[in-house]
Amino acid sequence: MPMTAWFLRILFVTAALALATGVGVAAWFAVAVHGSQPVVQGRERVAGAAAPIEIVRDHWGIPHIFAASEADGSFGLGWAVAQDRLFQLALYRQLAQGRLAEVLGAWKPVLAVDRLFRTLDFHGQGRRMLERASPEVRAVFHAYYAGVNAYLRAHPERLPVELRLARWLGYRLEPFRDDDLLGMVGVMAFRLHPSWRKDVLFERLSAKLGRERALRLFPLARGGRPAHSEQATVQGTAAAEPLRALLLASGDEGLGLLPGAFWRVLDPWLVSGGSNAWAVGAARSTTGRALVANDPHLGLELPSLWYLAHLRAGDHEVAGATIPGLPFVAIGHNTRIAWGITAALADAGDFFVERLEPGAAGRVMFRGDWVPLATRPLAIRGWRGEETFQRRETPHGPIVTDLLPAEARAALPADIVLSYRWGFLVDERANELEGFYRLNRARTWWEFRAALRRFGGLALNVIYADDGGNVGLQVAGAIPRLPGEGLHFRRGWDGSEEWQGLVPFEALPSVFNPPQGWVGSANNPTFVEPAPFYVSGYFDAGERMRRIAEVLDSRPRHNGAQMRGLQADVRLPMARALVERVLAANHGAPLGPVARRALALLGTWRGDFGEAGSGATIFAYVYSALYEGVFGDELGAALLRAYRSEPADAVLQRILAGQERDWLDDATKGAQQSLDDVLRIAFRNAIGRLERERGGDPARWGWGQVHQLVARHPLGLVPGLGRGFNLGPLPAPGFALTVDRAGQHPGDLRVSFGASLRLVVDFSDLDYSGAILPGGQSGVPGSPHYGDQLPLYLEGRLVPLMRSRARIELGDAATLTLEPGGG
Repeated sequence: MPMTAWFLRILFVTAALALATGVGVAAWFAVAVHGSQPVVQGRERVAGAAAPIEIVRDHWGIPHIFAASEADGSFGLGWAVAQDRLFQLALYRQLAQGRLAEVLGAWKPVLAVDRLFRTLDFHGQGRRMLERASPEVRAVFHAYYAGVNAYLRAHPERLPVELRLARWLGYRLEPFRDDDLLGMVGVMAFRLHPSWRKDVLFERLSAKLGRERALRLFPLARGGRPAHSEQATVQGTAAAEPLRALLLASGDEGLGLLPGAFWRVLDPWLVSGGSNAWAVGAARSTTGRALVANDPHLGLELPSLWYLAHLRAGDHEVAGATIPGLPFVAIGHNTRIAWGITAALADAGDFFVERLEPGAAGRVMFRGDWVPLATRPLAIRGWRGEETFQRRETPHGPIVTDLLPAEARAALPADIVLSYRWGFLVDERANELEGFYRLNRARTWWEFRAALRRFGGLALNVIYADDGGNVGLQVAGAIPRLPGEGLHFRRGWDGSEEWQGLVPFEALPSVFNPPQGWVGSANNPTFVEPAPFYVSGYFDAGERMRRIAEVLDSRPRHNGAQMRGLQADVRLPMARALVERVLAANHGAPLGPVARRALALLGTWRGDFGEAGSGATIFAYVYSALYEGVFGDELGAALLRAYRSEPADAVLQRILAGQERDWLDDATKGAQQSLDDVLRIAFRNAIGRLERERGGDPARWGWGQVHQLVARHPLGLVPGLGRGFNLGPLPAPGFALTVDRAGQHPGDLRVSFGASLRLVVDFSDLDYSGAILPGGQSGVPGSPHYGDQLPLYLEGRLVPLMRSRARIELGDAATLTLEPGGG
């Protein structure tokens, strides 16, 4: 990666530090790390607390907050988060408000993120949510940030090392306002929202292959079980035509709305890879009490997106995973119910091709009439001044082609722009802040569903269980009602392709105590065919859900340990079936000695993606080569990299089942090929690549040697600083299609995303519930809790998430008491 102005500036600062202090950078770093460690034991007098607040940190550094009132509980949570995640709070504020350039400078990917997040107005949407929220919600936010700011006032010298470096870059940490991080709701919605990239991909495929053939590459386009692409209707055939040249010229980054460097460098902080969640009811539990398991799949970032906490404040008690900056548990339990989430992968956003009035760019055609654009000037501050740009908005939403580089905009007709309509920006009834507040306090299935009515931009499948042994699943979020499928760019000028409102909450899928005794979601289609309306074409191919169902149906009853084991499951049943096809296709084929040994190793492999052995490695390389053999001739390298995802897995499954065989033909040679032909070529190419990359001894191609995880910190991107901030590389079990999901970068086997959190709730004894992070609870480098959970995470184990104070204090707990008073 080339040296950027940002990298050079940080390197200059660290070198200057070494010269100015007369010590090496390593020594300065050690001193800074030591001075940033928070005080977690003793007593402190603080202004803002109405009564004593106890923050008891257990063996893993997880805070258990005991307070007399909800206000004091939120204050204590804010204090604890500031101690452990102050840099993250500062980073998320800059990110969600579109102000990264103030710290990182006018680096192209940084400017692109700032412009995008300002255009989509995440911060503004969050502020409007808080303004419309109930007094109780506003009080919780006020108390939480009072706790954060009280810590800043009490310990200005304990800045984490990242903020000390940032101070040398001219950054000054400001006190936090109640609404400063509300844009993180939008950031999370964007992470879980597939349409932004996938709709562009569909139009690129359409420009290359034609619309009907492109639609066949999304076989789940109706969104049901089973789903068939031929049930989807093709519309909007001419809308994207003015953008055809731009679409065909696009690289991996789609239209270039965000540059390729963004996805390569900042991916860990915005990527999403799906999730698993399931709940087992009383009749299917060994204890007669319900169980919940959840593992959301995101980029493996440091500090973790999630902050584990347990809060007992007056009559309110809740435990689980919070997002720093938001004073609610997003995934977890109270004393009566538990919940987990997966992305619904709803196609909840659409690009609209718009016509501007010729010679006067201030008006746009909408439903056949010229109407004025809404405009607002925005400014992005950097190190060397301010950059201004206009946010322009049509009745459908903000114009996003204004985000393109000048050369790309010049390739568009002067009167054509592209706007974006998204449920997050449209649904004024939605308020995730109110929804999470009520979810944390819900006591029944009906109160749970009432809370989820408030969700809009966060389109989720939410798993439920309660202390009565009931289980359920509810889809929530703003999903548009569309004519036909929604993958394509829509006509914006004549009213023919307008949204027909939003799907009512009552029409969203919901199930309570189904006959099988369990509910689950792994980003698979939600509706049973015939689906009442289009939901998405971007669902998971279903391997994870099939494996979860297989295990849950394999025994009559389950316990918490088995739920943890299922989260760590690395067996892929379809792999063995594919291996048998590869073995048969290569039986009798002329193979060299390396290929013969590799084929023998593959033949003994049982479809388990553990760390040992070479079978998993050989399979992964063959599977990658199979993608190239099936799709590469028609798509080309750039489109193949972009397409290699859940829809492609679904098409491969159909091909292996004897369908869609025309994809096997070699379009470059006009030659017909059988599946055996393609499998032989894929095996040969995979072994050739392995020999080049790993040497000629297949026994040395162990999965743990090639499939490795690095948990990345933002400063770990800077040359020379990775060792101080990143964790890894370490051998990692799992695969992109296993329940223990470890998604890989296209073209290699570096783990790019996986379980960002694992959590199991056991209603037989909530003290035996557990969770794990791919790192640690603390975001302070040098803390014993910065990376202490990672070894257990890789072993598939959890740490306890207790609620009983007696059990919490059995280990080496540390108690900090915040007493009213102070200045």
